Amino acid sequence: MLRRNRWIAILATVAFAAGAGAAPAKAPVTRLGKTVVQYQDETVRAVLSWRYASQSFEKEPWLLLELAFAAEGKPVDLHREDVSLLTPGGESLPLPGQKRLSEGFRDVRWVLQKASVSRDPIAGYFSRVTLEQRLPFFTIPGEHIVQDAIGGGPNLLTIGDLFFEAPAGGWKPGLYTLILKNKTMSAQLPFHLPADEQKKDADGKTVSW
Repeated sequence: MLRRNRWIAILATVAFAAGAGAAPAKAPVTRLGKTVVQYQDETVRAVLSWRYASQSFEKEPWLLLELAFAAEGKPVDLHREDVSLLTPGGESLPLPGQKRLSEGFRDVRWVLQKASVSRDPIAGYFSRVTLEQRLPFFTIPGEHIVQDAIGGGPNLLTIGDLFFEAPAGGWKPGLYTLILKNKTMSAQLPFHLPADEQKKDADGKTVSW
């Protein structure tokens, strides 16, 4: 009996030590900059920039976001209907089509020209990729082919712009979340409008979202 109790105590001590030495699970969402956030799990790495949106959301009825993603293992697919935007009020906005963008946003080229001087270099956060392709959901009318789905593996970076239309003609300050969800990925990328300052720990280091 004493020997059995001794073994139980030893096993409990080993289990406790193993648990204490285990590294904490890595948070899937990380703030990479004032207007850059990353979601990463075993399936996908996705990086979102809302720098231009932070500057213009109170002036324009269309929100411009820049997204980049790559598979972390098996290939992933993303369809237009997989993309949505959760507003501060809890409303889920679907990604509109190219036709709606062309009808409701007459100056796409001009806005993209303005945004070009205030973009974050989000492609630089993907060190393993060797190829790059355009996210084909939107384009300047008459320039590129528009598609409703795109896919790729871990060495292929997909990058491009997303547009959302304000449901009531304007955007309110608060916490938004870009959602990418289907059978191959489930990512949530939260961001504030306007952009808030990055959080710091007691040592002054930037912490996860």
